[in-house]
Amino acid sequence: RGVAATRPQTIHVPLRGVAATRPRTRPATHPVEILAKFGRARPAHRFDVIVANPPFVAGGAARFAAGGADGRRVLTPLLRGLLAHVAAPDGVAAVASEFGDVDVDGAPAPPGFDALLVFDPRQVETPDAYAAGRGAAPKVADRLRRAGVSSVASGLLVLRLTRADVPRRDVLRVDCDADDLSELSFLERPAARALVEDTVVRFSRRRSEPRREPG
Repeated sequence: RGVAATRPQTIHVPLRGVAATRPRTRPATHPVEILAKFGRARPAHRFDVIVANPPFVAGGAARFAAGGADGRRVLTPLLRGLLAHVAAPDGVAAVASEFGDVDVDGAPAPPGFDALLVFDPRQVETPDAYAAGRGAAPKVADRLRRAGVSSVASGLLVLRLTRADVPRRDVLRVDCDADDLSELSFLERPAARALVEDTVVRFSRRRSEPRREPG
């Protein structure tokens, strides 16, 4: 049916039984374009795979980093709009971003989806460490705290349409490489990357339990 992408990071996910020529794509490179082309796209625009790496840096000013005061300016409406654009029954979405409080709350999944959240617990940062590590003003950390964010971590959120009464919320903590590699993205570390690829493929292909009819 098609693929939608917003500046994706890539992992190798083998596709079996899929034949596609000229898949329909909707690239976007700026927060305004993402919201206009995807977040407000017509519901008829549905895709088998949606891959997004939206701007997410809290307090970021550059086009690729303009995540707003708490980093969620694009992420929140993007997640809310996914249900209208993921094709049933086997559509999948993957969002590479920074997420708040993953060590406490787990996957920040919108309704209607099973979710797999991948992150390295060694990369979880307090608001102060987050701001300092990006050369941001202290007010960025203050804004995160006022938004109720106590920690931030880079991660990969994989979503698939659920058929269960209670959606799955899976978490994969990728701290399987040596500590001297822990500052790298887990998609750049061999052991972690292999684990992520295998887990994402199995999650995407697994079927949730059907919804039970009331009564």
